[in-house]
Amino acid sequence: MIKKLLLENPYFYQKFQLLAVGSQEIEFQEKVPALLEYNKGQSVLDIGCGPGNRCSYFDPEDYLGVDLEPGYIERAKYKHPLYNFGC
Repeated sequence: MIKKLLLENPYFYQKFQLLAVGSQEIEFQEKVPALLEYNKGQSVLDIGCGPGNRCSYFDPEDYLGVDLEPGYIERAKYKHPLYNFGC
């Protein structure tokens, strides 16, 4: 129950992610463009986008992030107003 309540909160979710993956996140960030072979103009659907931590890898016009947690979507819209998010 406490775990569920904490992970529904975007702030705690981001802190949990940082603790869980730590330095692996930096390595991941460096590899994303090459792994995805993304080019501007390609559509990107980010299922389970959370609070939008990875949307900045993509052009705002190409990106749509979705998540089942409304709090994450609200946080993503607030932090990344140029990007598209929905439930």
